[in-house]
Amino acid sequence: MSKFISDFLAVFKSKAFNIILALLTGIIYARVLGPEGSGILAGVIIYPTLFVSFATLGLRQAAVYYVGKEIKPVDTVFSTIITVWLFTSGFAVVSCIYLLQYLAGNEYSPLMIGLAVAAIPFEIFKDYSSGILLGKNNIKKFATITWLPSLFRLTGALLFVWWLGWGVAGALIAPLLAMMLMAGLMFYFLKPYLSFTFSFDWELSKSMLQMGIVFAIALFVINLNYKVDQILLERLSSAYELGIYEKGVTLVEKVWQIPMLLGTIIFAGSANAKDSKVYSLKVAKLLRVSLLVTAAVLLVVALAAPLIVTGFYGRDFLPSGRVIQFLALGILFMVCFKVLNMDLAGRGKPWLSLQAMGPAVLVNIVLNYLLIPEYGAMGVALASAISYTLAAFLFVGIYSRNTGLTLKNIFAFQRSDFEVLEQKIRKKIR
Repeated sequence: MSKFISDFLAVFKSKAFNIILALLTGIIYARVLGPEGSGILAGVIIYPTLFVSFATLGLRQAAVYYVGKEIKPVDTVFSTIITVWLFTSGFAVVSCIYLLQYLAGNEYSPLMIGLAVAAIPFEIFKDYSSGILLGKNNIKKFATITWLPSLFRLTGALLFVWWLGWGVAGALIAPLLAMMLMAGLMFYFLKPYLSFTFSFDWELSKSMLQMGIVFAIALFVINLNYKVDQILLERLSSAYELGIYEKGVTLVEKVWQIPMLLGTIIFAGSANAKDSKVYSLKVAKLLRVSLLVTAAVLLVVALAAPLIVTGFYGRDFLPSGRVIQFLALGILFMVCFKVLNMDLAGRGKPWLSLQAMGPAVLVNIVLNYLLIPEYGAMGVALASAISYTLAAFLFVGIYSRNTGLTLKNIFAFQRSDFEVLEQKIRKKIR
């Protein structure tokens, strides 16, 4: 078995396990907190989630590049990461406290705000240091750290929310403890590559930040398109509407894990690829299979959405089923963006995503302001679906121009697209 397929299976297993764990955690939150409590929880973590995406400054991607290309010693890269981490964590924590205290649509207690922001430094450290694992192309260990936080969160949800009944505060304690444990585990995983001698390189720091800031801005704009709807819904509507939307979008976005299980492999492989054109053809093949599988899954999920949400979350969340149906087509189109963007980002061209996502964010914001007052969660779902579709169409054209692949190269199915699946099925039968 090739390393690519071996890495693919490792990430697939971790992603599948991650989906199950996150789904179980969401069920506990929904059953115990209800729509309004779920909305409060979603609201208090919006800004920390968004700021983590920016405060990472693309250091993970930069670390992948410098370690993967063997430009600098791993110890030097790690020392730079730690130095930057101290500053970015402090900035993110202070900024989120201010936003939640003075600009949020709901009033959150000091305890909620404190718990929400306390996890930020640990999550940023995990993100930074995981770039070394990816740079070393150690996909299997990286796959492990993708599902372990979900396991810790589920354990915390069972203990603090279900058993002890600590409500939203309990739901915030779980991710905090999960990130603390993951930070310690990252040190253990990095031991084979580090002598843990501090060797700060100012030129490397500037170079990584110059490269990383582009990744960070691109990632921030991408995440903004996913989160701006919840930010505006929290400010312009109620916690109930936010809870209904959050549960619907969280459930349907699990389908993104189908193509996103390829994302880590695509990024790491692209950073180390010798022939980028050949690799892009491989990415296109994986995209075609992902689209086919995702479309089939989304069709079933959309048709059964009312049964799924009431079965998982209870009848109070029945409107979340319509949120899923509104979002389904946009989710499918965004598969193109998510998979193809990882290839270009792996080549050190993350800014190209801004050409598609920038206009999509603006459209999303305008539509949300127009639709939220009258339609609430359903208006947000429609605005997001339109925004996702626009981003996908724009980015496919960008990808085609930058890789030299035609639309036929990208989307035309071939008999060879399914050879790997056929081989796996035959192996299982034997």
